[in-house]
Amino acid sequence: MPSMNPDGFEAVQKPDCFYNKGRHNSNYYDLNRNFPDAFEFNDVSRQPETVAVMKWLNTETFVLSANLHGGALVASYPFDNGVPGK
Repeated sequence: MPSMNPDGFEAVQKPDCFYNKGRHNSNYYDLNRNFPDAFEFNDVSRQPETVAVMKWLNTETFVLSANLHGGALVASYPFDNGVPGK
């Protein structure tokens, strides 16, 4: 999956690369914050892009994945704060 938000990606062109420019989809949702969260109640409606990615993720068996973000150098570990009993 190259990009979940290609329209937002196109909206940001160097040198006009501000932090939040291009962050939202056409419905003004931040897709990076539109997924369910195990630790916070998130009652926002799921956007079509989010639903499609969630369905796709449930059809694949992953051994390893990478998540690339621009900006600060960060290592993300999925589910590094495990939920007891799950």
